[in-house]
Amino acid sequence: MNRLNIALILLLLLSSCVVPPKGFTRMSSEEIMAYNRTVEYPDQVLCVERTYAGSHIPRRECRSYQDIAEGRRGSLNTPSSSISIQAAQ
Repeated sequence: MNRLNIALILLLLLSSCVVPPKGFTRMSSEEIMAYNRTVEYPDQVLCVERTYAGSHIPRRECRSYQDIAEGRRGSLNTPSSSISIQAAQ
């Protein structure tokens, strides 16, 4: 039982150190540019501010160039999401 408690405590400590990836919509323009320098063109991200009908609140929408070319809708939430979308198809 003592080993189980120690293992549980170690697991909790290690899991608290894991930081979830920052979504593209929360990244600054400089962070997006730095990310785009590290990936090939189709996986580079373009973010635009859009105001939808019935709302005066602008929303930031980010998509990879490949998603734009293929007409996919929706926001990218993590830097690896464009890769996972490609693998799913």
